[in-house]
Amino acid sequence: MRQGAQSGRFRSRRGRGGGEASGLAPGATANALLRITDAGNYPAAQCHPTAAQYLQVYPPGQTTPIYVAYTSTGCAGTVGILSVSALQPGSGSAS
Repeated sequence: MRQGAQSGRFRSRRGRGGGEASGLAPGATANALLRITDAGNYPAAQCHPTAAQYLQVYPPGQTTPIYVAYTSTGCAGTVGILSVSALQPGSGSAS
């Protein structure tokens, strides 16, 4: 179960699609590329650095998030440090 409150902003979505993997068969695998910019790249006055313990993720077609353990420094200010690509069929790449 998560603790604390959401901090920071979601920066952007890249590519087409509204989060659904078009044509994905039930039980099939899909992936999206998540980009996380280093909070230290931004002035503290804009970023308001804060400790983060998880990522809040909404699976396709769901309205209830899951929480993925991830310890990092995020931005609670006006800076968005996360962006995600459109969902694609397949397991993706480790790079």
